Amino acid sequence: MKKMNTDGQATPGHHSEDLHGNKLLLLQALEAAQIGLWQWNIPQDTITWSGKVYTIFGISPSSPPGTFAGYSSLIHPDDRNKVIQAIHSSLEHKTSYFVQHRSNPALGDIRWIESWGTVVSDDQGVPVTLLGSVHDITTRKQADLDRDAWQARYELIAAATGQVVYDYELKSGSIRWNGVIREVLGYSAEEMGNVDTWESLIHPDDRAAVAREIGIATRTLQPYEQVYRFRKKNGEYIAIHDKGFFMTMGSDHAVHMLGSMQDYSRHTRYEEVFRENELFRESLESSMPAMLYVLDVQRYKYVYTNGVSLTGYSRQEVEAMGDLFIPSVIHPEDLPRIPRWTNEPLGFTQEVQLRIRNRDGEWRWMLSRNTVFKKDGQGTVLQVIGIAQDITEQKTAEEALRRSEQSYRELFDTVGEAIYIQHPDGTFADVNRGACIMYGYPKEAFIGRTPAFLSAEGRNDFEALAQMTMSALKGIPQTFEWWGRKANGEIFLKEVRLKKGSYFGQDMLIATAWDITQQNAMVNALRESEASFRDLFNTVEPIYIQNRQGVFLDINKRGYEMYGYTKEELIGKHPIDLAVPGKNDLEALAISTERAWQGYPSMFIWYGSTKDKKVAILEVTQQRGTYFGQDVVIATAHDITESRKADIALRESEQRFRTLQQASFGGIGLHDHGRILDCNQGLCDMTGYSEEELKSMDGLALIATEWRDHVMEKILGGYEKTYDVTGVRKNGTRYALEIQAKMIPYQGKTIRVTEFRDISDRKRAEEQIIEQNNKLLALTEDLKRKNEQLEEFTQIVSHNLRSPVGNILTLLSFFETAETDEQRAEYLKLLKESGDITLTTLHELNEVLKIKQNKNIEKQLLRFDDSFNLTRAMLTARIAETGAQLLCDFTEAPQVHYPKIYLESILLNLLSNALKYNSPERAPIIQLKTYYYHKDLVLEVSDNGLGINLERYGHHVFKLRKTFHRHPESRGIGLFMIKNQIEAMGGEITLSSKPHEGTTFYINFTKNLTDGN
Repeated sequence: MKKMNTDGQATPGHHSEDLHGNKLLLLQALEAAQIGLWQWNIPQDTITWSGKVYTIFGISPSSPPGTFAGYSSLIHPDDRNKVIQAIHSSLEHKTSYFVQHRSNPALGDIRWIESWGTVVSDDQGVPVTLLGSVHDITTRKQADLDRDAWQARYELIAAATGQVVYDYELKSGSIRWNGVIREVLGYSAEEMGNVDTWESLIHPDDRAAVAREIGIATRTLQPYEQVYRFRKKNGEYIAIHDKGFFMTMGSDHAVHMLGSMQDYSRHTRYEEVFRENELFRESLESSMPAMLYVLDVQRYKYVYTNGVSLTGYSRQEVEAMGDLFIPSVIHPEDLPRIPRWTNEPLGFTQEVQLRIRNRDGEWRWMLSRNTVFKKDGQGTVLQVIGIAQDITEQKTAEEALRRSEQSYRELFDTVGEAIYIQHPDGTFADVNRGACIMYGYPKEAFIGRTPAFLSAEGRNDFEALAQMTMSALKGIPQTFEWWGRKANGEIFLKEVRLKKGSYFGQDMLIATAWDITQQNAMVNALRESEASFRDLFNTVEPIYIQNRQGVFLDINKRGYEMYGYTKEELIGKHPIDLAVPGKNDLEALAISTERAWQGYPSMFIWYGSTKDKKVAILEVTQQRGTYFGQDVVIATAHDITESRKADIALRESEQRFRTLQQASFGGIGLHDHGRILDCNQGLCDMTGYSEEELKSMDGLALIATEWRDHVMEKILGGYEKTYDVTGVRKNGTRYALEIQAKMIPYQGKTIRVTEFRDISDRKRAEEQIIEQNNKLLALTEDLKRKNEQLEEFTQIVSHNLRSPVGNILTLLSFFETAETDEQRAEYLKLLKESGDITLTTLHELNEVLKIKQNKNIEKQLLRFDDSFNLTRAMLTARIAETGAQLLCDFTEAPQVHYPKIYLESILLNLLSNALKYNSPERAPIIQLKTYYYHKDLVLEVSDNGLGINLERYGHHVFKLRKTFHRHPESRGIGLFMIKNQIEAMGGEITLSSKPHEGTTFYINFTKNLTDGN
């Protein structure tokens, strides 16, 4: 390797003094400009460069890279491909290249470098040399990054304060607006445009005043401030507080106006609210239902009342009775409760409940609150101000509540479901008889314990249970499945619903559970039912499933075959696409579809055109329905092409027949104000009555007693939508019944045709679908939780191997630069120890993976000094580099029952952070000690490093990928990871810190331990 001169060539043996002087000047200029030169001999793959290149990349001149591959290793891994591609393109096209990149972080602090190069070719045009330079632009690049960060902070501040910031150029009238303008005013910056647009949006009554104030401010160059009404994009006027100041840009007149606009509507309402409060104060006494009074406690006589009498006596009667009034109306047993006043301080309040006899002789409970209002010079209480309320109903309600609580307890123990009342920490406070029967334990076995003792071993995820418990405590109900183990050892599956509730005045978790072991069979039956529905759907008359606009969503087989198309050809089309031109009222069709959507069934005649251009005359009925959980319009069609030729005299009977047919597979009855005139066989089959029994029968007899008034109300009101009631069969059994009726002409008068549908199966199917959806949601949450566990393990592997691998790399660097065999032997020994530690770490991480799969984290009795010594060995090189001093005191609490890999991970992360973020102003001092605090085992780790601004970053300290210092190794993973490890073991981690003074972490290993841990 040769030392380069300034033109990139090897230095000859002899040079003239003038040339030598010029080169010295050039070297000095390059040194001052932070520029280094290099030359790559392409055929020999050797690189020579000036001394400044070594300085820029932070490498020693005694060990230059020497080759293109070596040069590439000096470039940041994320930028390396970009630089190599630029060089290859330069060689291919014989052109210069220019690129900016960062240095490799393994060399030390990351530097930003501007690299330039040009190609030198031989006589045949083959590139033989690449000449170039590198320029350290770190300071300039950092300034660019800081400027971009400031612009982002400026936008965030403007958005957070809700201010619209603007820059108004007076000469052109153009205005630049910041991005929050849309949130405040509804306009985009482009829509607001220039000053003319802004002025047009000011309320007409306010424009003159605004223009006057701006004119004065412009002439005097004084700050401008005005409140005016401004029209938002939605047409609403709001009060705007507009503030601005002028910039002269070195001239004697205003050139720019910088300002902000803020929604001031709330402030303008303060004055109105104040006036309303005054009116409220004046009317309060007269409108108050309670008795407001001032009482002279020396004579026990009212000095003032607001006129409300809770006893029924008039003011004159009270005054006539004088001092005897109060004692005469208070219950004798309550006289000792009357407050006695001596020298209580002003504002002192006493509250008392008394029974008072009103003018009618009835005893009423009163609540009286009295506050010291006036005292004499000796401090004796003279007057109190009070308010009295009739609380008789409250007392009655309290007694009713007591009885209700007794009833609740009886109901609590009689319901079939298992019910668990849990404290926020998960321990059982109460369970009902259903829970005891479900598990086979007495109630006493539950109280004070967690659900862990009821769990089937290895079947449940307790971390997910903890997350769902936290969500339930926040008011978000949770539903999940739980594998339980009964007292007799039987394993079963139950569905649990967990929500926040109140239990005798306390916030509690309320869990209800059902044994769902047999539910899979029910789900399979539901699937078979859906398949049967599809078969039935394709065998009945033509049916068209439409959305609100009439577009076909589904069509059964007879529906699309009638038109000669395939189902795929019709899905997404509209009935208009199938209409005979000029034969149908399309406006009436739209009205019919909308009425059906609103719940009013309709029927009309439709002329349809088949695929082979034939005309089909159809009688179409539309009504609203539900199709697999979606609200739709269901249209049924009946081909009446031939029947249209029938005798006109049969129309009424034909219309009646078609109306009866529109209710598929249900009971149909014709009735006049409830009296059945005719019915079909379906109604006979549904109710158990014969056709003869039903005719002339009162139809209300088919309805449960409690629903009959409701049904008659629908009949009298001509109601034509579907509604649900409870039906009664001839044998007295009850069933879920859906009713829909409509008015039709019949023998010269109007009667009702009613469709009866037994919806018991549908009700059960709906419940099963809801249960199935809940199970799918629970499965989704379970998959999400497993993904999060996998990510956490990946972060543990990455983070816990980084420090020992970094230690090995540093020791290798020491080994390469060692000057004696003794030093190399010592470094080789340390390298072997680090390798052994890394192998051990890999083995333990593999054990952690097995532990996570088994969901049983094994704890060991560990000594803190053993774990600390192992961790310190992993960081030997870094400790030596920084000259750190480590002080340990584990005497008060020398050992802990904990997972070995977790404890080493905690120590490794905290020590490596303390070494990484040391202060350049002083040598690192790291102190570790353990002790007991209120029976809790605590590890305290403190340092004198850079510290953290907790006011700014305190809420982000333990979050994933949050960093607080510009350090090349900062990834924001370590603290997030150990926090999760500590909390998973029932512990807690907190910290205290001051910038430039240092940080102290407190790990409480036993803070939140429960029976489940």
